Amino acid sequence: MTIEGLALPPDTSLWLAAQLPSIDSTNSHLYQWALREQLSEGALVVADAQSAGRGRRQRRWISPKGGLYLSLLLRPTIAPAAVSAITQLAAVALYRAVSSLVGADELQLKWPNDLLYRGRKVAGILCELAANGDRLDFVVVGIGVNCRESDLPGELEAIATTLPFARGELFTALVRELEASYRDFGQRGIGALAGYPRLLRIVGRRIRIEDGEERVEGVVARLGPTGTLILALDDGDERECCTGDVTLLD
Repeated sequence: MTIEGLALPPDTSLWLAAQLPSIDSTNSHLYQWALREQLSEGALVVADAQSAGRGRRQRRWISPKGGLYLSLLLRPTIAPAAVSAITQLAAVALYRAVSSLVGADELQLKWPNDLLYRGRKVAGILCELAANGDRLDFVVVGIGVNCRESDLPGELEAIATTLPFARGELFTALVRELEASYRDFGQRGIGALAGYPRLLRIVGRRIRIEDGEERVEGVVARLGPTGTLILALDDGDERECCTGDVTLLD
């Protein structure tokens, strides 16, 4: 099956392993495939719809027909603990791809893994790894984007939206940016992610982070080298936050 309108850039090393009309989750499909077989790096699985799309913490990602749902297999030579750098890499690539099609002033990355368009969620990233002790076997990078053809349910209108262009345009741009960002990361390591804090527009802002039952407030002092948030707390201490839901307070 070929999804209409999707075309790889002619010079890319990424390759389409599967194009599917519908799947439970492109991440789950590619992850299990990579466990069974020695798939080469750069494999892409793309679906027209997902019945069980996932975000962070197993949250449901509603994935109606017409969106862009893809997963990419990478085999970086990094420690499992540093895999959050791959989330940053994918976020920067996604931002650059979308901003090449709409105005950058209408976009914002929301820590740690969402892209907002005009203040509402339009895309998300989920990275899942397989490791053996301190050796990383592979990372599956999942990206879901609400494109013009997506038919989002009405209950999401307040928090989510769609991009005003066809997914084929975005797919080609996104593949190109993912490959370029990953190549740069292989050459420069963390230095390739220097633009990530600027795209977040969160340093210096007062925020609240909720992680399960834990809640912390403070001013974002900086980002750690692997994308964690370093908060300056009201008592003068600093707190490193690795995950959680962020609310801006100013």
